[in-house]
Amino acid sequence: MMVKKREKLSEARKSQGLSRVQLADLVGVSKEHIRSLEYGRVRPSIPVMFKISRVLQKDPEWLFDDVTKM
Repeated sequence: MMVKKREKLSEARKSQGLSRVQLADLVGVSKEHIRSLEYGRVRPSIPVMFKISRVLQKDPEWLFDDVTKM
C-alpha cells in the first residue's frame, strides 16, 4: 500500500510557527506520533484529529482528507 504524506498537516503546523514537539505537547501525544501522522503512517483517532484541528485552526477534512473521505 502506498503511503500518502499529509503535506497539509505539516504546512499548517509550520504556518502556526509550531515544532512537532510543541504541537505534540498541545495535543497530548508524542512528537513521534505527530511525525507518523504527517508522513501518513498512522491514522489519527477522532479525539486527536479534532484536537489537532482546533490547535491548527483548520477543518479536519482539510488536514486529514485521506481519512475523512468516504
